Amino acid sequence: MKRSREEIADSIREFMIAMLHAAPQEGLSLSAAAVLGVLYEVGPQRITTLAASNAVTQPAMTALVNRLESTGLVLRVVDPVDSRARLVTITEKGIRTLLERRGRQNAAIAVTIDALDAAQAALLLQLVPTLREMSGRMKS
Repeated sequence: MKRSREEIADSIREFMIAMLHAAPQEGLSLSAAAVLGVLYEVGPQRITTLAASNAVTQPAMTALVNRLESTGLVLRVVDPVDSRARLVTITEKGIRTLLERRGRQNAAIAVTIDALDAAQAALLLQLVPTLREMSGRMKS
């Protein structure tokens, strides 16, 4: 079982890398996309929280948020719980940019799925709930 677990993990990792290389990034780094994804899925966050969730320093996250803010993808708003603090929130432009990026990634993956035979495609479809569960576990 250990060998097959390692083989599965290695295959998933290789697929993820191939997918990232296959889909055009168009100026949005992986870190920037990750931050936009958190803001889109979770909601406004403090820079310290974003830094911790992305395993970077607070100064590095501040610099990234500054770049995202300068391009209109995020903005800082007053924290309704603590008016001294600021929250980073995604803008409509940020949402469009993120969803367009995800769409390009999905399209790149779809091309490879379309090349599969019916049995292979059906097998992948059966794995969707398991893949979603694995994703959820990795996020928490």
